[in-house]
Amino acid sequence: MLKGVGIGVLIFLAGIGHIFGEDRQVFERINLSKSGEQADMFTFPDGKISGNGRYIVFDSPSTNLDVPNPGRFTQIYLRYIQKKSMRQIILTPKGKIPNDSSYKPQISSDGRYVVFCSAATNLFKDDVPRKEFPWYAQVYRLEVATKKLEVVSVDETGRVSDRDSCEASGATTRSPIHMSADGRFVVFTSRAQNWAPNPSHFYQIYLKDMATGKLTLVTTEADGKPYDRASTNPIVSNNGQTVFFTAQYVKYDADRVYAKNLVTGETEVLSISEQGELLSYAYLRGASHDGRYVIFSYVGKLNPDQKTHIGLYLRDRVSKKTDLVSTDAQGKP
Repeated sequence: MLKGVGIGVLIFLAGIGHIFGEDRQVFERINLSKSGEQADMFTFPDGKISGNGRYIVFDSPSTNLDVPNPGRFTQIYLRYIQKKSMRQIILTPKGKIPNDSSYKPQISSDGRYVVFCSAATNLFKDDVPRKEFPWYAQVYRLEVATKKLEVVSVDETGRVSDRDSCEASGATTRSPIHMSADGRFVVFTSRAQNWAPNPSHFYQIYLKDMATGKLTLVTTEADGKPYDRASTNPIVSNNGQTVFFTAQYVKYDADRVYAKNLVTGETEVLSISEQGELLSYAYLRGASHDGRYVIFSYVGKLNPDQKTHIGLYLRDRVSKKTDLVSTDAQGKP
């Protein structure tokens, strides 16, 4: 049995290489220390790879991957695939370990930016961004080459969220942040009370334009009021005009998948069958950069001749067609 993997997840890079005169799948272990040791604790199964295939980010509370981590706080690591090197990228101004966990990393297509959640209060000199609300997790964006760190969960007037801005959930169906391919637009969940009225205290979804500093509340009803139900799994299109997310249909009810057009203000239900049936217990899993295609999981069946199961479905927003994609070679679920 491999050391240290009994309670965790291994991260591998899978690719196609020409080895010994034939094409084979090549697997490379990612979460190793500089000396080649296996991680001594689990690695979360939500690592991300850059669009150019050169970088991978992941989070782990392991103590032996790079900088010593005696507090076993979850740290974020960046792996340079071609150089086979790895380093911890979220450190204090003095190069020390943050005083709390950083997690749920996302990486831009070219590897320039990494966005993440953190509950640490010592990421900046004098702790200025966290001075008022030090006990709530916030969202950050790191420019990897320059080590420039910015707070994402802050409005145009400089007000940092007065509640958690990262849904602290280990559920694999949930992700609290997402970034456009170029790193300009960031969407995230927040329970902030000081940006817009949020009497329900549920997580709302916000879009941050890092170029202009504009912060937009996405999850609003037709009258402009925030949702009175939970929202999660935000994904933003590359142009920042469409945000996809999972939300309860009504308060405390089953989840559905939606798209919000920030230009027109219209909200579209995406977890829907070809017959027009609205599908509950659906969760957003991914979206194409142009916003045309959406992947979601659904517990149930789209057609009467199918068995009830958990499946992955592809929704084409142009043709309005929904297809089961998690099938075997014979096309069966």
